[in-house]
Amino acid sequence: PRSSVYDIGKLLIHKSLVERIVEYKRQKLRAFSVDILESVLVQEKARLTKLIKDMNFLKKNLVKGVDLTTHTQVRYYHSASGYKQMMWNSLKAQKEHFGYSELGWSQIVGSKFMKRWMEEMIKRHIHDRVIINPRKETLDHLTRPGEGEFRKKYQETRILDEKQLYISGDTTIYNNTFAVAWWRHGEVVGAEIENLELVKTQKAIFELLWKQAEPIKQ
Repeated sequence: PRSSVYDIGKLLIHKSLVERIVEYKRQKLRAFSVDILESVLVQEKARLTKLIKDMNFLKKNLVKGVDLTTHTQVRYYHSASGYKQMMWNSLKAQKEHFGYSELGWSQIVGSKFMKRWMEEMIKRHIHDRVIINPRKETLDHLTRPGEGEFRKKYQETRILDEKQLYISGDTTIYNNTFAVAWWRHGEVVGAEIENLELVKTQKAIFELLWKQAEPIKQ
């Protein structure tokens, strides 16, 4: 087909394999000598040599010039399944994670998942420090059946009046991750911000509040 000839002809011209000969009311394509291929290969070799040189330059200079400690990633989550993923991600914590919460996680993720998550926390020896407001509905979550071992051995809870710190949803800080989640009326949303400098600031704030908070009594 003529259209195919035109397309292929343009491609061959671009590759410097044929030349265009324009005559009155028509044009022809004529193949260059096969020797021209050697010239094309030489040009391609030179191009690849330059690319390799540029890549080596990037390896030596660009990576060194990037401060990876300030690299930030933000991940968003929706629904109960999204919050399950956030909870499971927190199992990457080294030794402990800490934050603020109104508790009630099992009402979102279900008792089976909650049990599995607590078992992993115990298995990995991850401790949790959490500050709560002394609301009745929040305190009731501390005595839920089946959560006793985790609450007593792996979670340390302190209370702070909501006039000093109003707590809604859940905030968890671990490694270089700052995670926040909120749920109401069937809506569950969350986000993880991975940034070491942000975590340093949030950890300093938490430690100040932790000193002010009172250990919860049995």
